Amino acid sequence: MMRVPTLYVAVLTCIFATGWMGQTSADLPPIETSAIISAPPAKVWDAFTTNEGAKSWMVSQADIQLKIGAIWRTKYGPKGTLGDDGTIFNELLSFDPGRMYSIRIQKPPAGFPFMNVYRDMWTVVYFEPVEGGKTRVTLRAHGFKDNEESRKFRSFFEVGDKYTLDMLAKHFDKKSKSVTH
Repeated sequence: MMRVPTLYVAVLTCIFATGWMGQTSADLPPIETSAIISAPPAKVWDAFTTNEGAKSWMVSQADIQLKIGAIWRTKYGPKGTLGDDGTIFNELLSFDPGRMYSIRIQKPPAGFPFMNVYRDMWTVVYFEPVEGGKTRVTLRAHGFKDNEESRKFRSFFEVGDKYTLDMLAKHFDKKSKSVTH
């Protein structure tokens, strides 16, 4: 039988008790928004993680690469070019092909109203197969603090995440619906 050193147990207890890993008592709960999309996981995955897929429903310009540390550049409007002050820069933190990816805003577009809090937040996107060749997409946005700007930022993403999944559902099938928790 292997014995775990007492110091190791004490350090782990301290980490979990103080919130060094995950949410702390000063954090607001994550936002979780899900939708059942009328398309198989591979097609939905491509709609988020390829240039052509993202441009087919979400943004007018995209430079997306599936590589840890890659900077995903996107623009909602057709004016300007990728890299200008209207570009959103997201860093790809992790991915499990076809199942999940996580991103964090590296640089928001000019005029973004939450400049003091965006660095605290990250989003994980999950893709889960469901019956009938459909996909459950779940967006979980984390890192919101209990202060005025972060609460407003959280509200902004609650609305934005629901809108994003509604647009994705509309792209694949008008019968898909999203649910915010």
